[in-house]
Amino acid sequence: MLAIDETKVRANASGQRSLRHETQREEERRLQELVERLLQQAAQTDAEEDLRWGKGQSADPLPPGLAKAEERLRRIREAKQILEQEAQEQLVACRWEFVSMLSRDGGHRSTSIGRGERS
Repeated sequence: MLAIDETKVRANASGQRSLRHETQREEERRLQELVERLLQQAAQTDAEEDLRWGKGQSADPLPPGLAKAEERLRRIREAKQILEQEAQEQLVACRWEFVSMLSRDGGHRSTSIGRGERS
């Protein structure tokens, strides 16, 4: 039981999930060492890349035509427009083929496009 402001509250502290104060300090030290080691590795990698590629240069830069956001956006929109146009052309071709098929039968056959069933 735990009493807060004279209110009794049932407490359920798991011994397995709780860390002792000393264990907490050890875990904090371990994590601090890990963070310092990772930061040191990152700094070393940055220094090596600066020597190899030049200070402030990316190891894998974007092609010149895509380096600026405006150019990337323009190219994405162009590609999207081309894809939408191709999809529209395919839809028109499918509709035309369907209408042609019905007209050859004289409209006597009903066709389900999704399953290819006839009735």
